[in-house]
Order: sequence, then C-alpha cells, then structure tokens
Amino acid sequence: MKDKNYYAIIMAGGVGSRFASKYNRFPKQFHDMLGTGHTLIQKTFSRLNKIIPTENILVLTNERYNDLVLKQLPLVKQEQVLLEPAMRNTAPCILYASLKIKSKIKMR
Repeated sequence: MKDKNYYAIIMAGGVGSRFASKYNRFPKQFHDMLGTGHTLIQKTFSRLNKIIPTENILVLTNERYNDLVLKQLPLVKQEQVLLEPAMRNTAPCILYASLKIKSKIKMR
C-alpha cells in the first residue's frame, strides 16, 4: 500500500551538457537509452509510483522541458511539475522542491 505521507522528487532539469552523443536534442532523461521502449524519466516514475502515490511525485525541470515531461508522464498533472526559476545545481533544486512539498502538506 502506498503511504500518502511519502513524497518523491524527480530531478529532470539538466541540459545534458556533459553527455555527448546522438541524444543531444534533449537531455538523457527524455531518451530510451536502454532500448526498453521507455525513457529514463518514465522508468524512474514507474519505479517510484509503486511505493509513492502518483500525486506525491513531483518533477523538477527546466521550463523548456515542461511539455515534454507532461507528454512522457501522462499521469503527472501540471501542478506536479515544478519549473526551476533558474538552473542552480542540485542543492537549490532539492531545497526548492522541499519547500513546495512543505507548503503542500500545510494545505491538507
């Protein structure tokens, strides 16, 4: 059973600048790099969704990938997609998402 008090953050905002290959149109999280028929972000969401309620999975991404996230993750609603105000690496990303989760919990 999924615990409604559990939350997950999928960080999908990187531009993939260190990943040089045929996948340079979009970052690696939006590609089926393993040849499974699912992108890396889809596989991550699927694993998390086994233990975390769908509505408690947040995706933190860059504004330019908003539509791509919603297309690849049809169970995710727009309010679950957090758009980074600026690309500032991992720690600020986690802080931003944590503050969003805190405000969501307070609203219950």
